[in-house]
Amino acid sequence: KKNIEVLRTDRESRAVITDAGASLAGLAEALNLPEPPQTLACFDISNFQGKDSVASLSFFRHGLPDRRQYRKFRIRAYAEADDPAMIHEAVSRYLQNAINEGLALPDLIVIDGGPTQLSRALDAARALNAPVRMVSLAKKLEEIYTAPDADPLRIPHAHPSLRLLQRLRDEAHRFVIGTHRA
Repeated sequence: KKNIEVLRTDRESRAVITDAGASLAGLAEALNLPEPPQTLACFDISNFQGKDSVASLSFFRHGLPDRRQYRKFRIRAYAEADDPAMIHEAVSRYLQNAINEGLALPDLIVIDGGPTQLSRALDAARALNAPVRMVSLAKKLEEIYTAPDADPLRIPHAHPSLRLLQRLRDEAHRFVIGTHRA
């Protein structure tokens, strides 16, 4: 009986990895990337009635969560809710730390939000000369913005690559909400 459980768990984990590979390949195709992104990070902002703002970063490696790389950032510069400015602060701090520590940057950074949040995140990366690819994922219609002034991409809702981005974003959201609950 124990061997059957081990085999079942092994098959399930291989299926998840195979699905992740297909999702990453589809994402590379949709975003015109030269190769599938192996590391993905996502930023989300949360506040409690406009106060106590916190940013979170979820991190996926090979399409699966790598919780050791998750980060929280207490927003220092803004007392009132301003998501684009807070995204700028969190992305700046994350990239500056990665540069200072000589760490590899993610292959793709996803910003929870629309073109305004993406614009501010790109400003942060440009100010630090950080060569990183960024997109944003807007919740309402699940549109992907590849540039602040470009029309959004719309990937079918059942497509594995969109579901991967949604899982990444949902993990960032879950992680930051947990901070406020604590």
